[in-house]
Amino acid sequence: MDVDGFIERLLHKEWLNESELHAVCAAVKEVLLDEPNVARVAPPVTLVGDLLGQFGDLLEVFLVSGPCPHTNYVFLGNYVGFSGVQTVLLLLCLKVRYPSRLTLLRGTHEARDTTKVYGFYDECLEVYGCCEHVWELFCEVFDHLPLAALVEDPESKKRIFAVHGGFSSKLTKIDEILVIERFKDVPRALEARGPDEVFVDLLWSEPAGHYPGFFLDRKQRGATFGQEAVMRFKSDNDLDLLVRGNQVCVTGSQFLFKGSLCTLWSAPNPQCGVVGAVLQVWAENGDLHKRILTFSSSPEKHERPYHKRNQGVPGYLTLV
Repeated sequence: MDVDGFIERLLHKEWLNESELHAVCAAVKEVLLDEPNVARVAPPVTLVGDLLGQFGDLLEVFLVSGPCPHTNYVFLGNYVGFSGVQTVLLLLCLKVRYPSRLTLLRGTHEARDTTKVYGFYDECLEVYGCCEHVWELFCEVFDHLPLAALVEDPESKKRIFAVHGGFSSKLTKIDEILVIERFKDVPRALEARGPDEVFVDLLWSEPAGHYPGFFLDRKQRGATFGQEAVMRFKSDNDLDLLVRGNQVCVTGSQFLFKGSLCTLWSAPNPQCGVVGAVLQVWAENGDLHKRILTFSSSPEKHERPYHKRNQGVPGYLTLV
């Protein structure tokens, strides 16, 4: 398999054929099988929020923070939206080629029901024919993605917990995530019990300043958590910071709860005044340093031709 050739073609916006796509998906599943539910990552590293299939803005991330493998990356999920075949294929090829330099976490959009609602399923059918086979190949890869990452500096002992949504009232220690059975579709929130509740909350939970602890509403998928819950989880796990995606930030990032929680958004939308951001983390002089880099949407026009019923609707307005 010519992964370098695939990467070059994708960077030039060429499509892979079905047999090539099949080979990439098979290879990346083998790589992901060896990764734990919580990936361990050493700084320096750049953390990236939701992309929602915006291929040009993925390239913009590489321009702003450096190409892979020269820069180590953790992506927080939601690689697909209205579209995303080329976006996720490039990331999967990079994961196969540079497995230790790219960490791909699972997001709410990496689930079968969500991909059918927001357009990725339609794009798979449009590009590769009226068979669900290609869409199912991608979904099987999504079933293999880790649920969280821990950025650790061995010298300063400082740690950053990275996840798509947040955490759970059922979760005390990060190591408890390791026992979750992740190799399956995202559980339905109303049916989730035991470890599956934590699975759902890692992807779907959200912060809210007006709740001190946790507010559970399974009809809204995940938990809502406040400052008290964040401070407790941070203390119990010796964390310096929690970093998450899953929500729009007009300025690309937002720090909450006395700087203990950072939400990242990496899918800019100039029509609505939304910029993108990434978080750079590096170790220096016995400390873990952090810097937000913002970027505007790629100058190229992002067309979403495959999800016609939602044409013209800004992607982030349909975020779950």
